[in-house]
Amino acid sequence: MRSEFVQYLIETFFPGIIILVIGMGVVFGFAFGVYTVLGLIGTVGYTPQTGEERAKNVKIAIPTIASNQVRDSLFTVLDDLTDKYGSYEIWVILDEGAELQSELMEYGGIKTLVVPDEYDSQARAKGRALQYFTENVVVEAPDYWYAFLDDDNLILDDDWLYEISAYEETEYKAMNPILLPREGKSAITYIADHIRYYDDLTVFRFFTGFVSSPYMGFHGELLTVRGDVLTEIGFDRESIVEDFSFAMECVESDVKCWQSSTRVSILSPHSFHDFLRQRRRWFLGCLQEMSNMITFIVVGSRLAIWAGGITASWIWSPFWVMGFGITLPLWATALIWTGTLYYLIVIVTGTYFREGLLSYTLIPLLPVYAFLEHLVPYYAAITQDDDFVVISK
Repeated sequence: MRSEFVQYLIETFFPGIIILVIGMGVVFGFAFGVYTVLGLIGTVGYTPQTGEERAKNVKIAIPTIASNQVRDSLFTVLDDLTDKYGSYEIWVILDEGAELQSELMEYGGIKTLVVPDEYDSQARAKGRALQYFTENVVVEAPDYWYAFLDDDNLILDDDWLYEISAYEETEYKAMNPILLPREGKSAITYIADHIRYYDDLTVFRFFTGFVSSPYMGFHGELLTVRGDVLTEIGFDRESIVEDFSFAMECVESDVKCWQSSTRVSILSPHSFHDFLRQRRRWFLGCLQEMSNMITFIVVGSRLAIWAGGITASWIWSPFWVMGFGITLPLWATALIWTGTLYYLIVIVTGTYFREGLLSYTLIPLLPVYAFLEHLVPYYAAITQDDDFVVISK
């Protein structure tokens, strides 16, 4: 009797569930294809302006937890910065009592700013450090440009300084770069991380560059802003994604921005767990920060694709092949396959940058990279991690 009941349920509900999932996959696959097309417009239709000489009114700042957990990465970055940009002021911002405080204060070629325990701010972690820096350094020179780096960032070229000199006397007041992953301890997360590189070359370029407004948000890596905008907007607000929150305030204040051609090397997560924790913070933080209708549509749809995109993934490919009576027009099918091809290019690029023939054997793991990204929203829903985490570097 029980087996007959189970068979009845399967025959009655299973086809409907599959059709529903395939339908959702069509919607999310279609939406991802739309973003891919917008990205192509950004790629083809945008080039930043450049001046004839490097801007000199620039200061560089690194907010850091300054713990032994990030020591190797932080000092690699400082060595690189002092070598390339020794003629500029380089600041390191850290909390009072940080493990590396004494060592950093003795490091040559930089200035340290220690955030006292009693400093009161709505912001936390990195946002708190940035707000303290704004109140104590930026206010003294609001006509300077301030470039913020994470403690694993390596600036790969000087284009951004030439761009600042071109945009100096315009209404453009903020800039973001292109992020290029470098491998940590995990080949899988390194390859998967190339979605950030291609998103910068496409959809972020469309909004940050082509539209000149950060509707998709800012990266904290080499976020460069005029001092007068920093003092006006600041970071004194409760958020676990201070860079995205700052971008939303820039949208509200109609601050124009550009996307630099400069590439910044970022260290990819060392493990699957770090990958998920990092993305979890982004997902939850962005979900809490959508401040206006355009951003709600742009970012909200991206988050929806992130959460629902699993219905368009390899898991359901056998049912896609069966079709279950769903027939799409050619243009819709082409749009969905555009998004699929985009992600395949992401993975192939990641394996190519690893170099060596052995790397190409990782291409068939495409479902694993996709599943890692698809898993993030569900990991966020079921875990109780601290909202602001610093992954191993």
